[in-house]
Amino acid sequence: MTGYSCVRRFFTVAFVIGIWTAPQVNAQVRLPPEQWKRGYEGLAAMCRTLGVEPTQSWREWQDTPPEESLLIVLGSFRQLPVNDLEQYVRDGGAVLLASDRGDQELTRMRGLLLVPGPLQTFQRDAVLNDFPDCPVVNDISDDHPVTRGVLSIATNRPGALVVVKSRLGLTPWDQLATFPPLHGHFRQFRQELATGPACLVAKESSAGGRIVVSPDQSMFANQMLMYEDNAQLAVNTIRWLAGQNRTITLLLDDQQAVAPAQLEQVQVEIPPPTPEEVREALRNLPPEVLISFANSATAVIEDEGIPNDFLTYLVRQIPEHVYQRILMIMATLALGVVAVRKLFGTAAPSL
Repeated sequence: MTGYSCVRRFFTVAFVIGIWTAPQVNAQVRLPPEQWKRGYEGLAAMCRTLGVEPTQSWREWQDTPPEESLLIVLGSFRQLPVNDLEQYVRDGGAVLLASDRGDQELTRMRGLLLVPGPLQTFQRDAVLNDFPDCPVVNDISDDHPVTRGVLSIATNRPGALVVVKSRLGLTPWDQLATFPPLHGHFRQFRQELATGPACLVAKESSAGGRIVVSPDQSMFANQMLMYEDNAQLAVNTIRWLAGQNRTITLLLDDQQAVAPAQLEQVQVEIPPPTPEEVREALRNLPPEVLISFANSATAVIEDEGIPNDFLTYLVRQIPEHVYQRILMIMATLALGVVAVRKLFGTAAPSL
């Protein structure tokens, strides 16, 4: 995806509309656009808002009881802080597992297989920004807390989940979202498929443990939270997993424990828009927004006394002798106008 151009376009419009009123941010962390769009500051902010604080300490997380902890695994998961993920959930732990890698370790999760990405869809009306490897998911369950209020999900070069039939013909997973038709080798699963390729599944243990699995970690990244209902999905997911008692989360980004900075501490190093980008943004603004912007700019100019200051500046730049000559010429012209008006004003027309 052209993520940089998307982020740059977003900040250009924001620059044009809010240039006069944007507050100054006392940022402590400066991030380049590429690092920001792939980061998880937004997801971490949701965790903090819901009372689940990210930690970078594996030991601190491991010392916390499962019913009070949350594990978020994004990308690779060849090494985890627990030996048995299913047992951790059975003991009351909560997990968000999102990966497009197709790692074989997922076969430890009974009844679930992960097909690696990137997969593409041939349904042209179900793609993001005309990219076939960015399917938009619209087949979404509306009776689960994770997907409540979520009408569509944007993905970015995802894999796919395969919910496998159990011997009893039952599936332990709730399939919350199903991809549109995909280009992929699913024939080997034909006898095992319970439903079509899934975008999101979840289940809950009798001890209160919860797990959500997705074949695309990027749907929770900063950039993708701007598309479709991804932000609502992320909030729902963290809220459902966090429950009432969890206070700590270990957020693993490709096996590295991270504690992203708070949003108010982050400043994205977006270069200022070029004149061409500003003109393009102005052309794309709705007329009412453009008029409001022009009125606001005019009001600021008048309130600040910019025209008077500009005229004063120009006068101060004129040399003294030139200034005296201008005054003499203006006085002469004024006297001439008075004399002409007096001369013609005394002559009355004869009847």
